[in-house]
Amino acid sequence: MSGLINEHAPILTRCLKDKPTPWIADSILSLMWERDLAFTVDKEIRVAKVKFANELLKCSNGRALWNGLSKLGIGKNKSTSFPLNITSKSLNNYFINNYTQIAGQDKKDSLHALMNQALLTKSV
Repeated sequence: MSGLINEHAPILTRCLKDKPTPWIADSILSLMWERDLAFTVDKEIRVAKVKFANELLKCSNGRALWNGLSKLGIGKNKSTSFPLNITSKSLNNYFINNYTQIAGQDKKDSLHALMNQALLTKSV
């Protein structure tokens, strides 16, 4: 049986060269090693993100799910600051002068109108 194996798949000895690419110095080899290490780190980060997301989606507790999503920056924005610099006097004047115009509009339209009004008075 071993004669048959040696006949069809004999063991061959080969001599390996010292450096197949003599222009690759040790400094280049160390940079290549660092690159490969960085790729490994990136891969581990991707795997960790997927694992975190899978564990989060398996969560049956709604509170824990939303806490995890908020750690990712998903969910309600806790910022309640108003983006424009409007004085209380100009806000009051706007509602006094435009009450009949905005009485039928919804909140979103009213806020857009208010912001546009503030921008117009600020630029004048």
